[in-house]
Amino acid sequence: MKYQGLLTILLLTGVIIGLIFLGETYTPEPSTHSSTSAQPEGTLAYYLLLETYTAVERLDAPPRNLESGTLVMVEPIRIPTAEEMEYLLQWVEKGNRFLIFSHNQHLLNYFQMPLSSGPQKSVILRPHAVHWSSHQVDALSLTYTHYFNTHPSSGIVLFSDEGHPLIYEIHYGAGAVFLMSTSSLVQNKTIDSADNEIFLTQLALSEKVYFDEYHLYIVKEEKDVVWSTLPMLFSSSYSLAFIQIGVTIGLFFIAYGKRFGTPRPPPPRKVQSSELVESAATLYLRAGKKHILQIIDRKEEPTTIHNSR
Repeated sequence: MKYQGLLTILLLTGVIIGLIFLGETYTPEPSTHSSTSAQPEGTLAYYLLLETYTAVERLDAPPRNLESGTLVMVEPIRIPTAEEMEYLLQWVEKGNRFLIFSHNQHLLNYFQMPLSSGPQKSVILRPHAVHWSSHQVDALSLTYTHYFNTHPSSGIVLFSDEGHPLIYEIHYGAGAVFLMSTSSLVQNKTIDSADNEIFLTQLALSEKVYFDEYHLYIVKEEKDVVWSTLPMLFSSSYSLAFIQIGVTIGLFFIAYGKRFGTPRPPPPRKVQSSELVESAATLYLRAGKKHILQIIDRKEEPTTIHNSR
């Protein structure tokens, strides 16, 4: 097939560019609760605090291939997908920790933890139960408007206010998920209040701590070709399916355009008598047999032609 290689390259290039259009782009400015934000509600102080004790990393892509450690998620703007949450819970079951500071009911539905709400309240709380995370912690200072109204069978209440559970630990395999219905104790403006710093450090300290930035940005409605999002093409099963389809189509073009064996000769075609006369005339003209052409033009039968030597 002519231009087969060029067509294949153009096809695959089109598939890749199309997938880049599907890639997500994010608002450039950090979220209010980002670990890069030094604003009162940001979590930069917590990030820098943990950085003095262990390795810390910000995640700006879907969570996958995480090393052993702790993942911190603070007030996500968009909720993890079911696929992402499935991976995270499997990661937790291996002995890791997942800290969630949020009162978003859609997120907490993954853990079957319904919330109740009330007027905003600032409190100083003492530990509700003996726990390794509250060692040498006399009290926490926090502000809340939401609290849990259920008790999971596989977890314990760590802190509560007048019977309103605010911090839960839920066991998953060898690991645990910690749910906090408020993010006030982890914010820059309150992390140094009471024993918040001690509790939060002990709660997250592990081989490596991840701060989830991926769910803190709103996806733009307009899709642009952004090469920085190219790795995201391989982060979804749907993207991989598109890539496989594109490769399959490309291989089909290559296989279809390749010749196997000797091509068959074209079938013989019946020739009309008029075509024979025209062909003969052409040959005679080239051979200089003008007297033959005159006979053909007059459509007369030739007289006897003597061979001359």
